[in-house]
Amino acid sequence: MPNDFKGRPRSPGGFHGSRHDGPPDIESLDKRLLSLLAQRTRLAASQAANRRERGAPLVDPEREKHLWAQWVRVWQEAGLDARPLRRLFGVVNSLALEAPAAENRAQPFLLIPRRETVDVDLPGPRSLRQTRMWTALAAAANLELRLTPVVLNDPLIDLAKSLNQNGAHLAWEEEQIEATAGSGLEFENRLIFAGNDSLNFFLLLGLALPNLGKTKFVGGPDLRFLEADKLNALLVPLGARLVPLDPSLPGLPARLESGGLMASRLTLPTDAPVDLARGLALAAWSYAGGLELAVEPGGAHEAALAEVVNILNQCGVAATLEPGLCRVPETKPKAPRTPSLALDPVLCATFLAMPFMVGGQVRLTGNWPVGSPGATCVHTLLTSLGMNLTVESGEVRSRVIKRETRALFPAELFQGEDGPRLLPLALALSLGLKEGARLDRPADPVLAESVASFLRALGKPHRLQDEAVEILPEPTRQDDQAPPFISPSPWFTLGLCLAALGAPGQRLANPGEMTNLWPKFFVLYNSLPHLHGMPAKKEPEPTAPVERKRRVRIR
Repeated sequence: MPNDFKGRPRSPGGFHGSRHDGPPDIESLDKRLLSLLAQRTRLAASQAANRRERGAPLVDPEREKHLWAQWVRVWQEAGLDARPLRRLFGVVNSLALEAPAAENRAQPFLLIPRRETVDVDLPGPRSLRQTRMWTALAAAANLELRLTPVVLNDPLIDLAKSLNQNGAHLAWEEEQIEATAGSGLEFENRLIFAGNDSLNFFLLLGLALPNLGKTKFVGGPDLRFLEADKLNALLVPLGARLVPLDPSLPGLPARLESGGLMASRLTLPTDAPVDLARGLALAAWSYAGGLELAVEPGGAHEAALAEVVNILNQCGVAATLEPGLCRVPETKPKAPRTPSLALDPVLCATFLAMPFMVGGQVRLTGNWPVGSPGATCVHTLLTSLGMNLTVESGEVRSRVIKRETRALFPAELFQGEDGPRLLPLALALSLGLKEGARLDRPADPVLAESVASFLRALGKPHRLQDEAVEILPEPTRQDDQAPPFISPSPWFTLGLCLAALGAPGQRLANPGEMTNLWPKFFVLYNSLPHLHGMPAKKEPEPTAPVERKRRVRIR
């Protein structure tokens, strides 16, 4: 029998370390399969990043055809049904486009903020969702509107570009986005890029529904797995349907066929996307007869609709919300010229939590959205650690009153839309607890693995249990030889930055992910610990004029 590795005989299935002498069981096969799939995903993600840098499409069509032919050949040789293979091929390829890859940099991004008492007084970041909803409403209703200050991030710019391609007049710069009146939106026979964000897609979808004709939607990896079949159960009563254009993918790219007779009332099941409720309610003023949306009383949809109703009411639309029912009449909105945007509680939380790590105080100017799910979650998290959150007219302040030494983070704290985004923040704050912390293990296995990898990156001793994660009181033990942390999302990047206040020297492989969420965050972070107002923009240093050499002809 031929030997394979370090003199060990090859097992019959070619897998090493099997607990059985015969063929490997399903468990060992899955471990090998997942290991190979992870290797393939990392390799394909690296190749996609290289193609992006060259300005080429992320996917090479010829290479895809070659790989697909190989898949079909091997599958048929195994005598298996090829019908589900196309969808599997699409899912495996999309993993690479979703995977956060380390950026091409010689050294990791080192987080070494000054570990001093913070003194922060600056305008807080405004609500990301409200900004985009106001932008979509202004474009659809042909309104004159100026929003400032705003977080001018990638999803907002993607939405503005998509609306402009369909007839809107939107302009943006620095921390401002402005809408001017035009000829109105036109969706028929258009190709619309929705970015990689579900709110963008559902805002555009809601606006396109009353239009007669066909509209094609394309988007990023996250939108490829929208379940069009489930969406159609809700769209058909509204005279529309969504038809996927790629048989291997259940979502985008897809064609919207709309313009049929629209029902005046729709019931949203509890598993319907929350952003769908936002998209329909925000556009319902343009539907013939308006729309009534029935939802579960006290659920996530009702909380989302409360935000939409507030925006519509500011525009003179007599929308109402009562337990389990939202009503939006048919009318023409009239928006204020400069509406006020509330603070984004989840973005603000990173700065509001800083006094717990190093002491001091933080003051953020802007309207704190008291009673919203995100604001409630932030308040509960910070006050449970002994912090005081003071909300006054036009500002919110934070400082430590009595520092707790141990914390219990229940699963309920991280539910809803904003809860999971605050989970990395809670993990970072556990570094400041002398007796450690305990949190319920997330039900989502992907999120649970992200929690484990985050704690390993921090060097924080912990125990993973079946139902909980026990964060031990022992000090952090950073391993300089360990690879830098590849953040799975910008929210984990914010958590790592907060943790670095208590344990400087954290290493981040992909800091560029933050520009997608909050482009100016690192400008603020690097200006700590004393930060009063937005840091002045650095002017480029003047360069001395270059003297041109004179050529002398010698005769």
